[in-house]
Amino acid sequence: MKATTNDSISAWYNLLNGQVGQGVEVYVEDAPENPSVNYVLLRAEGGTSDNTKQYFADNIVVITDIVTTFENNIDRSVCETIDNAICQLILPTRQNELTKPSGLQIHNVERENYDYLYEVDGVKKYYRKVSRWNQYVFQQ
Repeated sequence: MKATTNDSISAWYNLLNGQVGQGVEVYVEDAPENPSVNYVLLRAEGGTSDNTKQYFADNIVVITDIVTTFENNIDRSVCETIDNAICQLILPTRQNELTKPSGLQIHNVERENYDYLYEVDGVKKYYRKVSRWNQYVFQQ
């Protein structure tokens, strides 16, 4: 049996990095001190094992956190455009497009839910969309 969370997050990063919009960076777990204006954070939230006597498998929850930054009025469409790009990359059809790390298969990718967050730090306004994605990772 192999721990599959890191491989799963790497597959998400490899697919999304440089593909979700011009100037939109993708980071894993945490953004640097001075991130780009708009960015996506990827992180694992948790998972459960679904092992049997015949195979090993995990149900893993991946979080996509889209962070958009504004100085005056928030434009929700910026966040939604990035989210649409993510959806088109992950699930352009009923089959997902995540790379299959060696010895793994990623199945049943679906967005469970999403929430919107609004923050102000005194200078900038942040509008975020945080989505929970479930996936089934089967070890061959």
